Amino acid sequence: MSTRRTASLIAITAAGLALLGPGCQHATSDLDAPMGRIGGVVTDLDGEPLADVEVELQGQITFTDENGFYMVGEVEPEAAILVTFHKDGYATGYTRAQLVSWEKVSANHSLIEVDGYGSFDASAGGTVEVAGVTVSFQPESIVYADGGQYTGQVEVAITHVNPHTEEIDAAPGDLTALAWADESLGKSADAYVLNQLVSFGMLSVELETEDREPLGLDPDAPATVEMPIDNGDYPDVYRLAPGDSEQLWDFDTDLMRWTEGGEGVVSDDGEGQLLFTFQAEHFSWWNCDQGYVPSCATGYVYDVQGFSVRSAEVTCAGGQSSSTVYTDDDGLYVCTVMVGDTINVTATTNVGGRNWSETHSGIYLGGYGSSAADCQPIDDLDIQVCRETGVVTGGNFTANSAKGGDDMQVDLIEAVFWEPQGDPELCEDPWDSLDENECTVAHPDDVESWVDNGAVLADSVDEGRSVGDWLSISTERDTYNMDRDYLEGKPWYRWDEYEEEGIFEDDDNLDIQAPGDADDYVGSFQEENFTKMPKAVYVEPGYDGEYDGGDLQIEYDGSENDDNGVLVFVASEKAYEDETCMCRFNDDGKVSVPSNYMNQLDKGLGAVTVAHIENHWQKGPDGLPFRVQLFSGAMMSVDIKE
Repeated sequence: MSTRRTASLIAITAAGLALLGPGCQHATSDLDAPMGRIGGVVTDLDGEPLADVEVELQGQITFTDENGFYMVGEVEPEAAILVTFHKDGYATGYTRAQLVSWEKVSANHSLIEVDGYGSFDASAGGTVEVAGVTVSFQPESIVYADGGQYTGQVEVAITHVNPHTEEIDAAPGDLTALAWADESLGKSADAYVLNQLVSFGMLSVELETEDREPLGLDPDAPATVEMPIDNGDYPDVYRLAPGDSEQLWDFDTDLMRWTEGGEGVVSDDGEGQLLFTFQAEHFSWWNCDQGYVPSCATGYVYDVQGFSVRSAEVTCAGGQSSSTVYTDDDGLYVCTVMVGDTINVTATTNVGGRNWSETHSGIYLGGYGSSAADCQPIDDLDIQVCRETGVVTGGNFTANSAKGGDDMQVDLIEAVFWEPQGDPELCEDPWDSLDENECTVAHPDDVESWVDNGAVLADSVDEGRSVGDWLSISTERDTYNMDRDYLEGKPWYRWDEYEEEGIFEDDDNLDIQAPGDADDYVGSFQEENFTKMPKAVYVEPGYDGEYDGGDLQIEYDGSENDDNGVLVFVASEKAYEDETCMCRFNDDGKVSVPSNYMNQLDKGLGAVTVAHIENHWQKGPDGLPFRVQLFSGAMMSVDIKE
């Protein structure tokens, strides 16, 4: 967005100023019910993106692009949302997401290729053998999705997962499960207790007609399944042996968890390969596991600016544990784990169409409890991602358009918002690169990025974000409402009415309010004292407005040894085209711009600005930070002599 706001601050003239005035208070408007977005990346087991994967959730369907990325909008907030992934040649995958309000949630998944296919006649029944898995079907045991009898040819896709390999990444959900507490209650919350599974083998069996119509199994005519299982590196306490009975679990797409589904028997093929045999009353995913009451681990997730990352996907995965959860408004997560396991904890958020992650590896889990109050604490996860989503900028200036002219107030407010891009460099504060008593000379395009850090970035994004029909900034005296406008097709908020006395005073506490915008997934927000206008700088009457060599020296009132120092901008009348000098000085009542910088500027009439700065980030309604940058000082003309 090339607004040239910098020039309004630096090369200001009386004719070019937008003077501000009072407005009327807007009432907060109600949005529709909150709607969020769920997006992520789908890969194969080698981490390569998969294109054209069908992604379904809440009845909506979309497909991944060439980068494996997908995004589904208008998602209703729910504590548990099933996301289904389907692609020909791969086993159907599932993950469980959580959406609280107007945010974007990451839900990523890996798909595993089908091991092989078989077929049989539904009327006669038959046996299919693929990759060491044997499935035997009874006659007349296959039904349509509506329960009606099917009598034709059945196409069977079989996929086996060894949980001790990277294949576990394709397992549905995680290894958090629901064990029966009271089977008489059926599938209700009270019927189950939370368990953490220790897995020995998983299996996906999918049934279709020759025309790709899904089929099911008659529960009164179960199939007999025999599949390989493996102890891996489990300690002796978990290991299985021939003759053992072990729990059987299936992935319930209604409850979105592995649920206890009976028992199977462990045997040996005579060559050291363990086998697990069970009766399947239906087909989706099955799992041979031991279930245990888990302990828990907890920690926080932050971005590069130190803001909590809401709805980050956090996976706690180790030799015996695997659970995936989402962070709350404060960036807090609690995942279920097995005591004695060593886990890796990975937090992921999706920004700018890609995943950004941070991992803590090799965390040994001691004997902590099973409640959030006594979970094992994990060090903070700091994802190196910039989630800056906009800028609110303002100024409180006293200006003098020419030598000997009358002072006038030049106060301004404006704001712009956008989808965050992710690159950590975009959140760097350019003022950090300029030490006190140091200057630099920059092209106007670069100056814009120094002044608000938003104009240049907003140029690079396809879509701006709206925070509603209006945005208001309030002082203790009045409220200034900025109706939404559009600049180069992007929402823009600016106060541009005339007010001779200005609108800001030193140390004004400012409030912000906006109604939100459902189209841009931004909720309403109102924050009192979200920032303070810095104390103004006033130039001494002795300043004569001329520069004819040497250092440019200016004395001013209002110094307070501000930690940010005092900023000085010097530019010619052609500041839109020519370079600008920017300096940061100790805030001690005087500045001296070195001649070698002054001599790089175009000769003729120009402007000098001396100001304090308030520069920080503020959390918006969707948990994403926007930048606040306020200037308070004086503007004067300067005649740069030949």
